[in-house]
Amino acid sequence: MFKLTDERPIEREYTFDGRSFFIKRDFKTALRVVEALQDDDLNDLDKVGVTLAFFSDIDDFLDVDYLYYMTDDEIKAMADLVNELLTEVFGDLEANVEYDLAGNPMPTVKKDASYDFTHDAEYIFSSFVQAYDIDLLSADMTWLEFKALFQGLPDDTIVKKIIDIRVRKLPTGKGTGKERKALIEAKRAYALPGTEYADDREEEDDGGW
Repeated sequence: MFKLTDERPIEREYTFDGRSFFIKRDFKTALRVVEALQDDDLNDLDKVGVTLAFFSDIDDFLDVDYLYYMTDDEIKAMADLVNELLTEVFGDLEANVEYDLAGNPMPTVKKDASYDFTHDAEYIFSSFVQAYDIDLLSADMTWLEFKALFQGLPDDTIVKKIIDIRVRKLPTGKGTGKERKALIEAKRAYALPGTEYADDREEEDDGGW
């Protein structure tokens, strides 16, 4: 949770398998972690290693030979550390990170149907420039700071307009045909991959009926 009374956290040194590091808690690292946790091409063990590598800036944790020769106890210890780091960076898990209560070694990430930090990167970048005069490519802020600013973007920014299109309900009733058709077309234009209107658009592109 973001609190105005909070100070920036005092850096704490972590150690795993004889390697010491200070956690990277900037929003760009956090976004890379979220992308990795959402990547269906990575298995749980890969996600553990990638997440720890991003947070620690130690590439050894990405090494396949290193990961796949670990014992079960070592994997559990790494997963426990990764869970701790996720909580440390994301606070109360506002990043849509939820822990796997089934006992799997890696937490999963829920995808929000109204926006995606990767797919909407250009819209988010331009919205931050418009609203705050902040260049996200050079900005230095933590994840919680970034998320607070993202949530506070004005309604007239491009990303907020697109989010509104995605979540707005279709009008019903007599005389709403034109408005309904226009909104459906807008939803298709800005649909996130894998969502209902994106599937409709793909069918049209393929010549489907």
